[in-house]
Amino acid sequence: MSTPTCVRFEAGPDLSLFRFNTGFAGCAVFQLRFSALPKGIYDASIEYLHCFPGALYIPLTDVQIEELLLVMIQMIELYTLKYPERKIRLKADGQLQTMLFRVMLLVHQDALLPWFTIDEERQRSLISFFRGRDSPTFFLKRRPDTSQPAPIQTILHTRSRLFGNPMHVQVYEN
Repeated sequence: MSTPTCVRFEAGPDLSLFRFNTGFAGCAVFQLRFSALPKGIYDASIEYLHCFPGALYIPLTDVQIEELLLVMIQMIELYTLKYPERKIRLKADGQLQTMLFRVMLLVHQDALLPWFTIDEERQRSLISFFRGRDSPTFFLKRRPDTSQPAPIQTILHTRSRLFGNPMHVQVYEN
């Protein structure tokens, strides 16, 4: 699996929402959102938004799926770096999330285990003939010895409203 040298995504100021573009001309947009639950647990949910109407849907290639899995882990890494005490719950709410979470944890397990504890909770279907369709819930928690905060850099590219010239600002924390 190839690792991109630079990953570009957008994030909210509290890192509870990340956006990542991939696909032909960046037409596929994925959002990873962290939502608070009781007891310090935060739900991670992935949404797929594409810029074309349903009739013009362009599927992702294998390379783009690999890139998405890698970026999802990096988003979780950044979020838990800022909030190391939070436990991330990966609970599939649909076929896309089920596939992405399972493959992400399976493919990248060796990279994740030194940094995170991974717990699995199986949920059984209430209807007996659906026994084979149980959907696991995974919990990721950053290990205490891996929580050293890295320096944070924020880059702002804007244009002065007073003079019309471009401004590039880099803000460093630490």
